[in-house]
Amino acid sequence: MKKLILLLFVFTLLNVFSQNDSVKVTEKKINRSFLEQTIDTSKINSPKKAGRLAAVAPFLGLGQIYNKVYWKLPIVYGGGAFFTYRIITLSQTYSQIRDEVYRRDIQTAHPKIEYSVSDPELALIGTEALRTQKDLYRRRLDRTVLYTGLFYGFTIVDAIVDAHMKDFKIDRKKAISFYPSLIPNSQTASLGFRMRYNF
Repeated sequence: MKKLILLLFVFTLLNVFSQNDSVKVTEKKINRSFLEQTIDTSKINSPKKAGRLAAVAPFLGLGQIYNKVYWKLPIVYGGGAFFTYRIITLSQTYSQIRDEVYRRDIQTAHPKIEYSVSDPELALIGTEALRTQKDLYRRRLDRTVLYTGLFYGFTIVDAIVDAHMKDFKIDRKKAISFYPSLIPNSQTASLGFRMRYNF
């Protein structure tokens, strides 16, 4: 009986050692096969490169072109054109009003100097009203420059995020599902829909 127990014990030890060896062999095969895999880097977009391209040429959409997100190009071009036009027109109007106020201040200080009006419409407006308009246009110009910078930063961040999320794919059939459900109220239950989002 003792010999039989000893023999069973030896067989179980041999079986355990042989299983450990087979596990090590398969681990080595898996690691080698994992290391030997080749990754196709041509389809991977670099977020750094996308950010640099978007930052180098403002409002040209190079980051979006690099990510092949062509439907965003009209947004980038339209925003760039709008903000550029707005800055140019506001700065021209602000310069005209500022120069007119400056001329009037000079004439008030030196009445002997001949005074010429650059814009006939500005001659109809009083000096104090021109000062308030000058401040108003200055604030509008500053605000527009700030919004332009924010929009420019947004295009850069958008290009970087698009490059990061390029390989992230969602199965839309499994991601969001709607199903009918009973929604309990205080006294009764009403029929409604529930949405389930899987990620």
